[in-house]
Amino acid sequence: FSSLRSILLKSNSVFFNFNLLIVLSITVSVFKPSKSNFTKPAFSEEYISYCVDAGLQTMVGSPSGGIWSGNGIMNGSSGIFDPDVAGAGIHTLVYSYVDGNSCENSDTVLVTVNGLPYVDAGLDTNLCNQPISVTLSGSPVGGSWSGNGITLGGVYTPNGVGNTSLVYSYTDPSTSCTNRDTLLAIVVAPPVIDAGNDVSVCEDTASVT
Repeated sequence: FSSLRSILLKSNSVFFNFNLLIVLSITVSVFKPSKSNFTKPAFSEEYISYCVDAGLQTMVGSPSGGIWSGNGIMNGSSGIFDPDVAGAGIHTLVYSYVDGNSCENSDTVLVTVNGLPYVDAGLDTNLCNQPISVTLSGSPVGGSWSGNGITLGGVYTPNGVGNTSLVYSYTDPSTSCTNRDTLLAIVVAPPVIDAGNDVSVCEDTASVT
């Protein structure tokens, strides 16, 4: 900043006119905002995805001390993200940071929340308590069975009267998300059959009652 001023001096009845240039300077400091970068988990370099039932996840940004915002963020300062609250779909999460010079910057990351596959174990089944195996089939194909008396492939052999929960689990190969369904195997005692005592008859007997 500069300013030109005129000064009038008087000496022995003689007037002198001077031009005085006044120069002022100020220093302006410009701070470059800090760049906030999202730190991806070690298991994913290209994108981040969770199953909808994965539970609470902690998002990590850099520099530390910023604030997270977006659909499914339960605690902005700690970065707690709930896939179930966010719901299936692609969500944009924002990490904002303010540095010591009060400069603010932000960065975004896309988080994909995958829904669970539809799984059907079939209808509940009634069986007699006999060592006769039955093969159960669930949908989609490619899952596995678990429970008392059943193999991974779904071969079930009754072994005692009562109700047994049999679980069919399936993992979607495109998302690695797993879902399961349960059917009830109801095992009942077979009816008691009595044909009576053995009898002996002559060859020429007309009929036996």
